[in-house]
Amino acid sequence: MKRFPWFEVILILVIASISLYGAFADGQNFSSRWFTRDDAYYYFKVAQNISEGHGSTFDGINKTNGYHPLWMLICIPIFALARFDLILPLRILFLLMGGLSIATAILLYRLIGRVFIPAIGALAAL
Repeated sequence: MKRFPWFEVILILVIASISLYGAFADGQNFSSRWFTRDDAYYYFKVAQNISEGHGSTFDGINKTNGYHPLWMLICIPIFALARFDLILPLRILFLLMGGLSIATAILLYRLIGRVFIPAIGALAAL
C-alpha cells in the first residue's frame, strides 16, 4: 500500500497560498513587493506590444530582441488582456508562476528523493 504524499500536499498548499496572496494583493504593491526587478517589466511591455500588433518592440518605435522566446510566448496571450485592465495580466501571471513553482518543486522532490533519500529531495524542493 502506498503512503499518502503529505510533503507534496503541504508543498502545494504553501506555494498556492503564497501565490494566491500575491495575486490578490493590492495592485500598487506589485512593483514594490512582488515584481521588483525591471527585467520583468521589459518582458511585460514587449508582450503587450506584440499582443496589440506593434511587433517585437518595447517603445513602439525600435525593434527589440534578447528575450527568452518560450517565456514570451507564454506572456503574449496573457498580456492581450492588458487592453481591459493593466493589473489583470500580472495577477494571472503570478498564478501561472505559482503553478510552475509547484510543478518544479514536486519534480525535484520526486527525482532527487529517488536517487538519494526523501529528506534530501525535500530539501531540494524547498
